Amino acid sequence: MPSDGRGAVGFVADAIRAYVLAHPGAADNAAGIQKWWLPPDLANRPTADVEAALEALRVAGVLSETRLPDGNVVYSAAQGPGKLRP
Repeated sequence: MPSDGRGAVGFVADAIRAYVLAHPGAADNAAGIQKWWLPPDLANRPTADVEAALEALRVAGVLSETRLPDGNVVYSAAQGPGKLRP
């Protein structure tokens, strides 16, 4: 992983954003995102890095979260014009 000062969370966030751009209908929980959405070199990052990236993307308006009745959280692309710019 290149060292440009952003840290691992930035790389994870970039990978998640790229996945959602390519698969705008995708939705999953943090564990599924880590396993299926991230490339192999990032999938082994600590879960805390993935969760921090998801929260940053949610705050930025890129992702939305849906809390299910069982307490699980599912992330998907935020709806609205221009939310998923590359």
